[in-house]
Amino acid sequence: VLMTSNSITELKDDEDYVWIGTNKGLNKWNKHYRRIEKVQLDVIDNLQINKILVTGYDYLWLATNKGLFKYFPKKNSFEGYFNSSNKNSLPSNDLKDGIIDSKGRLWLALWNNGVVRFNPTNNTFIQYPKINETNSAHYIFEDKSGNFWIGSWGYGLYKMINPESHTMTSYVHFNDNNATGCINSGIIYSIAQDKKYGYIW
Repeated sequence: VLMTSNSITELKDDEDYVWIGTNKGLNKWNKHYRRIEKVQLDVIDNLQINKILVTGYDYLWLATNKGLFKYFPKKNSFEGYFNSSNKNSLPSNDLKDGIIDSKGRLWLALWNNGVVRFNPTNNTFIQYPKINETNSAHYIFEDKSGNFWIGSWGYGLYKMINPESHTMTSYVHFNDNNATGCINSGIIYSIAQDKKYGYIW
């Protein structure tokens, strides 16, 4: 079986499948039968899957260019979360990245609407303060000390200060101004931490 697209945007695996996000929907590699299967859901068929988050429960989170989806593989059903007139909805539908943090909370990075955290109690989103001129958040990462780092598109790297209280959150900025200790590009594609020394890369 052919995939929905050869343009692969994300790969994640769980006990039964390797989940394959593309720029035209979701596919899965069945580990038992060793074959690729398309996820047949009209609502996500032509969406770009930018992030797949395996939760350990009976659902996955899918961050796409058209909103957030909670996908239940066994039922092949979903719940969608989108921007709306409700001030506590997603501020936009263009999601670039997401993580589940060490406390089990879902965080999302949005192309031009910064960072939000999902509140599962009432299915709303907590908006964090503006990060930069265009509020660009392209990548989000939690290090082993519980610090949150945000990679932007064109504005460099940011470390969140006081992330537990969105009304008190600020940012330390690491940009590309060629000064000692700064990074050499304003565009951040990924962030990682080495296990031995704890350096951020």
